[in-house]
Amino acid sequence: MKNLQAISLVILLSAVIFSTQAQPWNSLLPIDKVENGSLTFFDIQKAFNDYWTPKNVEDGYYYVNGVRTKAGGWKQFKRWEWYWENRVDPTTGVFPNTSAWEEYQKIKKAARGNKSPSGQWTTLGPSTSPGGYAGLGRLNCIGFHPTNNDTIYVGAASGGVWKTTDGGSTWVPQGDDLAAIGISDIIVLSTSGDDEVYIATGDRDASDTYSVGVFKSTDGGSTWASTGLAFTAGQKRLINRLLIDPTNSSILYASTSVGVYKSTDSGTNWSIITSNVYIDMEFQPGTSSTIYGSTKQGDIYLSNDNGSTWSNSLSTSGKRTELAVSTNDATIVYALIAASNNGLFGIYKSTDSGVSFSSVYSGANLLGWNCNAGGSGGQGWYDLCIASDPTDVNTVFLGGVNTWKSTDGGTTWNINNHWSSTCGGTATNVHADKHNLTFRNGTSTLFECNDGGLYSTTDGGSNWTYLSSGMIISQMYRLGVAQTTTADVITGLQDNGTKAMLSSVWEDVIGGDGMECLIDYSDENTQYGSLYYGSIYRTTNHWTTSTNISGGISGNAAWVTPYLQDPNNSNTLFVGFQDVWTSTNQGGTWTKISTWGGSTLRSLTVAPSNSSYIYAATTGTIYGTSNGGSSWTNITGSLPIGSSNITYISVKNDDPNTIWVSMGEFNSNCVFESTNGGSTWTDISAGLPSLPTNCVIQNRQNTSLVELYAATDVGVYLKLGGANWTPFYDDMPNVVVTELDIYYDDVTTTNSLIRAATYGRGLWESDLYSAYPVPTADFDGTPTTGDAPLTVAFTDLSVDTVNTWLWDFGDTGTSTNQNPSHEYVDPGDYSVTLIVTGPGGSDTLVKTNYITATYPAPTADFEGTPTAGDIPLTVAFTDLSIDSVNTWHWDFGDGDTSIVQNPSHDYINPGDFSVTLTISGPGGSDTLLKTNYITATYPAPTADFEGTPQTGDAPLMVAFTDLSVDTVNTWLWDFGDSGTSTDQNPSHEYVNPGDYSVTLTVTGPGGSDTLVKTNYITASYPEPTADFEGTPTTGNAPLEVTFTDLSVDSVDSWVWDFGDGGTSFLQSPVYTYTDAGTYDVSLTVGGPGGSDDMIKVDYISVFVNAPIANFIGTPTTGEAPLLVSFTDLSTGDIDTWSWDFGDSGSSSNQNPSHEYLTPGNFSVSLTVTGPGGTTTEVKTDYILIPVDIGENESEVIVIYPNPVTNNLLIVFPDAKSRILTMNNMGGKRMLNYTTYRNEELINMQQFPKGIYSLIIRNGELISILKIVKK
Repeated sequence: MKNLQAISLVILLSAVIFSTQAQPWNSLLPIDKVENGSLTFFDIQKAFNDYWTPKNVEDGYYYVNGVRTKAGGWKQFKRWEWYWENRVDPTTGVFPNTSAWEEYQKIKKAARGNKSPSGQWTTLGPSTSPGGYAGLGRLNCIGFHPTNNDTIYVGAASGGVWKTTDGGSTWVPQGDDLAAIGISDIIVLSTSGDDEVYIATGDRDASDTYSVGVFKSTDGGSTWASTGLAFTAGQKRLINRLLIDPTNSSILYASTSVGVYKSTDSGTNWSIITSNVYIDMEFQPGTSSTIYGSTKQGDIYLSNDNGSTWSNSLSTSGKRTELAVSTNDATIVYALIAASNNGLFGIYKSTDSGVSFSSVYSGANLLGWNCNAGGSGGQGWYDLCIASDPTDVNTVFLGGVNTWKSTDGGTTWNINNHWSSTCGGTATNVHADKHNLTFRNGTSTLFECNDGGLYSTTDGGSNWTYLSSGMIISQMYRLGVAQTTTADVITGLQDNGTKAMLSSVWEDVIGGDGMECLIDYSDENTQYGSLYYGSIYRTTNHWTTSTNISGGISGNAAWVTPYLQDPNNSNTLFVGFQDVWTSTNQGGTWTKISTWGGSTLRSLTVAPSNSSYIYAATTGTIYGTSNGGSSWTNITGSLPIGSSNITYISVKNDDPNTIWVSMGEFNSNCVFESTNGGSTWTDISAGLPSLPTNCVIQNRQNTSLVELYAATDVGVYLKLGGANWTPFYDDMPNVVVTELDIYYDDVTTTNSLIRAATYGRGLWESDLYSAYPVPTADFDGTPTTGDAPLTVAFTDLSVDTVNTWLWDFGDTGTSTNQNPSHEYVDPGDYSVTLIVTGPGGSDTLVKTNYITATYPAPTADFEGTPTAGDIPLTVAFTDLSIDSVNTWHWDFGDGDTSIVQNPSHDYINPGDFSVTLTISGPGGSDTLLKTNYITATYPAPTADFEGTPQTGDAPLMVAFTDLSVDTVNTWLWDFGDSGTSTDQNPSHEYVNPGDYSVTLTVTGPGGSDTLVKTNYITASYPEPTADFEGTPTTGNAPLEVTFTDLSVDSVDSWVWDFGDGGTSFLQSPVYTYTDAGTYDVSLTVGGPGGSDDMIKVDYISVFVNAPIANFIGTPTTGEAPLLVSFTDLSTGDIDTWSWDFGDSGSSSNQNPSHEYLTPGNFSVSLTVTGPGGTTTEVKTDYILIPVDIGENESEVIVIYPNPVTNNLLIVFPDAKSRILTMNNMGGKRMLNYTTYRNEELINMQQFPKGIYSLIIRNGELISILKIVKK
C-alpha cells in the first residue's frame, strides 16, 4: 500500500487538487515540505514556473518539435493562482487559517448600522445560454430525488446549491449562504415530509474553496445546518465523495482528504474508519456492505464489511482513478485511470465484484483535446468521470476534456461530445471539462456536469440538451457598465467567455476566459473585452465585429490585465502590463509611459478630475504620476504590503490626490486612504470583516460626504464619510464580489445603480445608498365590513419618513390625506391601495378585497297564474321578492325545480301542489312556502290509434299504437278476427287473408271513449319465393344430386330444369348427371300468391376421375452400367407421362428404358396427367447398383432356409454394423434397419409370396441376395 497519509498532505497544503502525482511539475515541490506538511503558495507557484518557464508557454500552448501543443493544466493553475494570490500571506505564501464562510458566520450576527439601508440587490444574470460550447458556469455534482425524477439538485463550484422540480426547466437557489463554500457532492433522501439533503462542501476539483464539512437540510434545501463532520479552513480539508447506505439512511460515508468518515446516526456523529484517501467511492449495487474506493495514485480498494476493513484490488502506476457501477450487473466495476501526464493511463474492469481487475482499454489517449483519440496529456487531475448505464452495463461513458462512449463494455470507444467541434458529424458540441457523469435513477438518461453547467441526453448521446438556463452561477472576473443606457453591461467569466448584456439581452461576445472589460462612457456601441494576459478586443458596432488591439504592446501582463478609458477623453486608453501603456486612438497604436519592466500590474486608474494623475500597482507596489506618465513615484509608503496585497485603486472624483486602495488576505488590512497623493496612508478598514477586499469605488453623485463601496469575499460594504463600514448586501447571496461599477443617472439621481460582479453568482445590481430609508407603506380601516352605504375611517400606519400619501379606495375614489374617511355607496369587495413617498423613495401597499360593503337581506314573495286547471297545466310564476336578489330556487312541489327568476312550469300529473321559493342575495337568503297552491285535474280521454302495417301478406303481424289523449287507465282492443287485447300498445297476427275492422275503447279518471276503424286491416296471400339447394354440387361422373325445395310461402307447383336437358315436376327430385360439365339449374314455383323462379348459374360441376400413377422396372438391381426397362401400369385417362430416374435422367415416354452408369440407390418417380388431374408415384431407392458386390462376404453369409415360409435366419461371419434392406420385385421397400449382431431372424410370414431382394450393406461393401417366399 502506498503512503496515503503523506500524499494527502500535499492535497491539503497545495490548496488545489494538484496532488504530488497529478501534475508533472509537482515533482519539483520541496520534498521536505511535502513530508512535513508545510507547503506554501510560493512553493507551489515556484514548482509550476520552474517546470513551464523553459517551455515558453504562450496562451496555454507551447511547441514540441515544431508542433503547437496544449499545456495540460496550465490554464486551470493560472485560474487558481489568480484566486489565491490575494488570499495567502504575501510575504510567506502561507495559506489562511480561516475562510470566507467562517468569517461570515462571525459577522452575519453583528448589528448593522441604524441609519442607512443595506441595499436592495437583485440579480441580472446571466441565466440563459443556448448550450453547446456556450455555458454559464462550472457545476461539480448532481443529486436525484429517489422517487421523483423531475426533482434534481446540483452543486456549483462557487455558486451554491440549485434545485429544480420540473426536470430542469426552472431552477431555484437553495440557501444563498452556501455560495461561498462550493459543493463537491450531493445526496437526496426522500422522506415523508420535505426532501432530506446532504452536501459535501468545498471545491474538490479545483480547490477554489476548502471544505467546512457536511451540511444537511431537512426542508428540501431551503435551510442548511452543519452536521457533526465540520472543518475549519485552517485544517485545509476536502471532501471527495459522499455516500448514503441505500438500505439504512442513517448510515453515511464521507471520503475526505484525511480518510473516510462514517456516521450511523444521520450525520450527528462521525468516526474515521480508514486513513486511506479515496477520490471516489461506490457501493456495489444491491449490496451496501460492499464498497469500492479509488485513489489518486492508481489504486483500487475493496471493503466487504461496511468499510471496517479494506483490501487492495488493483495497484498501478497511474494517478487519479474514478469508478462506475451499474444495477444491470452488480458484479461489474469500471475504473478510469489517468496517467502521470494527466492523459489516459487505462480503463480497467472487474467482473467479480471488485476482487480483481483487468485492463480492457489501454489504447489511444481519450483524455486529450482532439476529436480523434491520441496525443499525450490531458486534465485528468481536474476533469475525470465515468458512468455505466443502469439498464445496460456494457454502455459506458467517460469524461475528460470531452466525453467518449463505449457500447461493448469498455473495449472500444467513440467520441460522443466535443468542446469545440462536431468531429465531422460524429459528436455534439458540448462545453469542455467534465466533472460528473450520472445516470438518472434506473434510466438511460445521462446528466453531465462540466465547466459550462448541466447537460443531459436521453438518446445515448446522439443529442445533448443544455439544462442550466435558469441558474445564475457565473464566476466573473470583472465588469464594465455603460453610462449612456442602463441596458448594457459587459462581464468577463471564468471559462465561459466574455458575456455582454446588450439592450438587456445577454450575448456571448468573446470565447475562452473573459477578463477585464469596459463600455465607452460616451457611446455604448464601443466596448472592450479581453482574454487572459492582456489580449484585448474592441468593437464599435455592439459586437457585430471586433478587432484585437493588443498589438504593439510588449512585456508580460497579469492573468487579469487592467485597462481603462481616460475619464476625460473617450478615445484615450490606458493598459497595465509590466509598464503602463496609453493609446489616443482607441487602441490603434500604443505608447509606453513608464519604464519599470518588473512585476506585472494588477491595478490601474486615472483621476476623474485630472487625467494627468495616474496610479498603477502590482500586488506589492503602487506608483503615481501627476504629469501623465512623464515621471513616476513609488507611493507605497506605509501600506501593509508585507501582510496584504493591493487589489484595487480608486481616485476621488473631484480631488486627484485622494486615493483609496483595497487589500487582499484574511486580516484587518482591508481599505486604506491617502489625501495627499500617496505621501501618507490611513487605515479606514473599521467595520469591515477580516476578509479579502477586492475592490473599492466612490459614488461621485454624493457631494455632501464621501460615499464608498467595497467588494469583499462575502458581499458589499458601504462607508459614509468618517463612519465605519456597514453591510450593504441585503438580498445578495454570500458570495465573492470581484468588482463594482456604477451607472450614473445625472438627471434623476435616484435612478443611479451600483452593479456587482460575483465569483459564482453572476451579476447583481442595487439602488445606491440613500440617507433616508425607503418608507414602508401600511394602514388599516375601520370598519372593513358592513351594509352599503358604508363609511370607513382609514389610518396611515406607514413607517419611516413620509411626505405624501396617495389613497385609491377601489371604487374610483382617491385621497391625498394621511388619514381619510371614505363612503362606499355600492355593495362590493374593494381593494385599497396606499402609495407613500418620502426622501428615501416610495412604497406601495395593496390590500386586496380589504373592504366589503354588503347588501341587506332580501324578502321572498311570488304569485302564479293560473292556480287551477286540467293537466297539463302551465303556470306562469312571478317573483315579487324585494331587496337585492342574485339567485332564485323554485320547488314546484312535483319534483321539478328552477333557478330562473320568473319561470313557467307544466304540471303533468293531477294533484294539489305546494310551491316554495328560496332567494339569495349579497345580503343573505329567504324562503316562502305556499301550501297546496296549485290544483291540477284530469281531462276526459279521446280514443285514437294506428296500426303498422295496415296491409300485407298473411300471416300479417300488426303493431298497434295507442294515440289516445288525456289520462287513460284501461284499453280494450277488438281486432275483428275474434282476437282482443287489454294492452296499451299490442301486436296482433292476422293468420288468414281478409279485411278486418278494429275497435279501441279507452277508459280513464275523466271517462271513456270508443273508436272503430272499419276494414282497417287487409291481409292477403303472399307471393311465393323460389329457393333450393342440391347435394352434392361437385363430383365425378356419374354424379347423383339430391335437390331440396327451399321455397317459402304457399306453393302448389314445381318445375325443375337441370341444365343438361333433364326436367322434373317433383318438389324435391333426385337427378343423375352422366356427362362431365358445368350445369345451370332453375326452379319455377307457383301458388295462390303468384309464381317465382330461381336460376343458379354453373351450380353443378361434374368431373372426370384423375388417373392413378403406377409402374415397374426390370431389373431393379445389378452392376453398372445397368439398363432398366420401365413399364407404365397407371390407370385412368392419361395424356402425359413424366419420369424422373433419380440420377438426373428423365423421360416423357410411356414405357422408357434407362441406363444407370454409376453405383448407388436411385429413387424413381412417375407423374401422369389427364383430364381428371395429376398424380405421382415415387418408389424410394428402387434401383440399386452396388459399389462392390462383396462376393467374398456373401460367400460366408449363411441364409436358411431359402425358399422360406416362416422365419428366415441370417448368420454373419462377425458382429458389426450392417444395414439390412428388403424390397419386393416392384421396388417397394418391405423393411430397412441396422443390426450390430452376428445373426438376424426375419419373420417372412408378414410378406406375400414372391421373390424379394435382400440387400446387406457393410460400409462400402454391398451384398444382394435373392429370397424366395413360398
